[in-house]
Amino acid sequence: MNALLSVVIPCYNRSTLLKQAIDSALAQTARASEVIIVDDGPTDNTRELCVGYGNQIKYVSQENAGPFIARNTAVTLQCRQSLCRREEKAEITRNADYKSPLIE
Repeated sequence: MNALLSVVIPCYNRSTLLKQAIDSALAQTARASEVIIVDDGPTDNTRELCVGYGNQIKYVSQENAGPFIARNTAVTLQCRQSLCRREEKAEITRNADYKSPLIE
């Protein structure tokens, strides 16, 4: 079931906090099969930070539309059966049970 988990992280100009959120998602023993970052109108170095992760994450940049639209964009990009939503400032506790089924 590990291969069925998406972690989505909308962000806005929080590259210093985003690194910790991405690292904690990637460090889980129950690995997410995809980590999706939606950068909502970036003016900082978030893009450069995300490019550094290579194919470990999916990175999307959009014009600033607010956190609700950024979350919706991330959810529409995910392709797994379970979803974990995180803010860029939130670290995922190691081995946390953060799987929640998507509403169909």
